[in-house]
Amino acid sequence: MVTITGYQQRKSAEGKTFFVLELEGGLQIQISQTTGKQYATKSKCSMACSFDEVTAREVVGTTLPGSIVRTPCEPYSFTNPNSGENMTLDYNFTYKAPEMLQEGVTPVQHKEEVDVN
Repeated sequence: MVTITGYQQRKSAEGKTFFVLELEGGLQIQISQTTGKQYATKSKCSMACSFDEVTAREVVGTTLPGSIVRTPCEPYSFTNPNSGENMTLDYNFTYKAPEMLQEGVTPVQHKEEVDVN
């Protein structure tokens, strides 16, 4: 399950204002690459929406079926806000609905949809 924990207002490259929903997945246990020790974490991501601010605010707290999954992407620089460590990452996290988690299923993308991540 994924929970909508908040929303943010953003601007597209063309200067249009839109909102994104902040999503948080369930508890996961990971192993640190530096210490080898286990730690608990929750994956987070954002997803563009077609809502106005009132509707975005109303859906905070809603749970959605699916998962937040690690998705390969072009490498980018990232500074860990907790440690200040600079890293280069080649993945991000994205929401996947249950039907999208099944192998071989391609989601429909409408012409007016724009990737804002």
